[in-house]
Amino acid sequence: MELTPINEPLSIMEPSPFNVEITASFENSPMPSMSTNDVINCLNVNVLTPMPSPLNKHSDQKCNDAFCVAHEIWQNTVDEASSKPRQSKKRKRNVSNWSDVKRKVLKNKGKAFINRAGNVVEQKVLGPPCICRYKCFEKLTPANRQQIFSKFWAISSKEKQWLFVVNNSTKQKKTRCLNREGPNNRQFTITYFLPLILSDNVGSTDKIKVCKTMFLNTIGMSGKIIKTAWEKYDGGAVMAEDQRGRHQKHKRIIVDEMKTSVCDHVKAFEPIESHYLREKTTKLYLDGSLSISRMFTMYKDWVDSEKYPIQAKTERQYRDIVNENFNLGFFCPKKDQCDQCHTYRNIANPSQEQIDAFEQHQARKKLARDLKKNDKITSQESDGATVSAVFDFEKVLTCPFGQVSIFYYKKKLSCFNFTLFDMGRKRAVCYMWDETVAKRGANEVSSCLLDFIEANARDGVRFFLFWSDNCPGQNRNRFVYSSYVHAANQFHVSITHRFMEKGHTQNEGDSVHSAIENAARTKKIYTPKEWQLLVRWAKNSTECPYEVRDMTKDDFYDFKDRVSDKLWSKNIRGQKVKWNSIKEVHVAATDPNKLCYKYDLSAEHYDTIAVGSTTRNSNNNANLKKCYNDPLQIPFDKYKDLMSLCDSDIIPRAHHDYFKNIPHCYRNGTITETE
Repeated sequence: MELTPINEPLSIMEPSPFNVEITASFENSPMPSMSTNDVINCLNVNVLTPMPSPLNKHSDQKCNDAFCVAHEIWQNTVDEASSKPRQSKKRKRNVSNWSDVKRKVLKNKGKAFINRAGNVVEQKVLGPPCICRYKCFEKLTPANRQQIFSKFWAISSKEKQWLFVVNNSTKQKKTRCLNREGPNNRQFTITYFLPLILSDNVGSTDKIKVCKTMFLNTIGMSGKIIKTAWEKYDGGAVMAEDQRGRHQKHKRIIVDEMKTSVCDHVKAFEPIESHYLREKTTKLYLDGSLSISRMFTMYKDWVDSEKYPIQAKTERQYRDIVNENFNLGFFCPKKDQCDQCHTYRNIANPSQEQIDAFEQHQARKKLARDLKKNDKITSQESDGATVSAVFDFEKVLTCPFGQVSIFYYKKKLSCFNFTLFDMGRKRAVCYMWDETVAKRGANEVSSCLLDFIEANARDGVRFFLFWSDNCPGQNRNRFVYSSYVHAANQFHVSITHRFMEKGHTQNEGDSVHSAIENAARTKKIYTPKEWQLLVRWAKNSTECPYEVRDMTKDDFYDFKDRVSDKLWSKNIRGQKVKWNSIKEVHVAATDPNKLCYKYDLSAEHYDTIAVGSTTRNSNNNANLKKCYNDPLQIPFDKYKDLMSLCDSDIIPRAHHDYFKNIPHCYRNGTITETE
């Protein structure tokens, strides 16, 4: 590299000619801001998010401070992007916490650190003054040298330390050579200076000429830094970056165009609604058979080179973009972990009030499980007079279903499975229908329960003990309770319905849903009838297959029409009923027009609501009104996606007529003439 010698005399009162802007790599040369009292142990050092060196923007005033790279603006600040709230729960890399980065930070600050071999490298110390003929030790006091040493290592950046060396030395071609006959490697003469701060005012400095030994001992470095600094300096206004730990291989940079292509691909997938947390979670759930690896494979086939000229080339790039921009999951979250229990365990020092609340929660959980266990034993020992059952909806089943990539991008027909599991006889009844038949609310739950009660009452069952979760829209509401009143009047049975403790609603019926999902994992299913066939034989044991009831619109009744706000708002004592706090309801066969309830499973007595009379004109004995008179319509966009699957023969031709005749809406909301 050809260097231009500096022949002009150096004025100690003029600003340094080498005050230039230095750029640094974000990932390979981080310079986190740390206090001067950093802990020596490099494994426990807390550093902020790294960012590039600040820009060198001087004001108009003159600055003669030899340490000033940009008015001493070498203190790093936290990048605004790093302080943004994290939108994804996926783990992302944190460069500042890497052991090598922590080690590098300590080394750049002259602190002690532990190298990769496990050896302790001592911190930099101020060297002794020289003893030379120029008497440099008389030019600077120990306090001056200590101040220079401290400021030099406070820079904590190799590039800026090199710049300090270049600013405080001059390099000229040597003027004489004693050995002219033999080879001589030394081609230049370097003169060294140290800045002497004259006062506390910024910019008031003087430069003192010193020898090489005094210069190096004052900054606590070896002679190698001089050679390196001048090699990095290009003779103009640029100092080369620190290249330690870097290489040019496998250079992959994520740019905005690449992010756009990946985000558009993820948005093309049809999300799955969470059955359990649909109102509480902002997480985007995709089909459970997907994964980041599989999505990247599909991305390579999906991406259009003309529309997206810059694409993600590796799975790591794809994964990083997804984790940065989406809160993504691949399953519908059941409440397997109680929120209250999880929160309590995260509290380091809980208060007595929190401890008492947690213990009460655990006591309610234990009581509910003990009562459910007793109900199961009662059912087994009743000789067929008592049925103890749990019930719940399975996650939404879709048609078509299978490991076909195009299915993930299309809206599909939804099918519902309401499962009642008889714990005493270990038998399951699955009530199934699709979204054109009915919805999945309180009327649907009540109708299925009524059918289950009627079928078992014909076999001699007189006592029903039900358990469920606390979902108010489906299970814990007045409309379900009104179906119990109607059933008690019609079939002369007693019904008790208890609710499990929130967060601990796992039950025997979950095994049915698990068996169904395992059986469907490798299957292709196109219609609701095929789902029903799969559910019937999903159980491994052939002795007692699951019973499937194919529900039609005529099987669903409107129980909301039977609930009068006047009768169902207060109990017989005139107290307002808190429907969302009820833990147990009971309707007796001997007095079916009274609904008994408790707010606590451990309470000894019931409160009572008079919901009707025994007269001939009582509404409780009236015929039930149908819930649906016409088929329900699916949205036009869903119908359009189903037709595109038929047109491309992704759905076999044998099923085309079924999908073409599905009731659907036009864009203006009217039903099609095919109905």
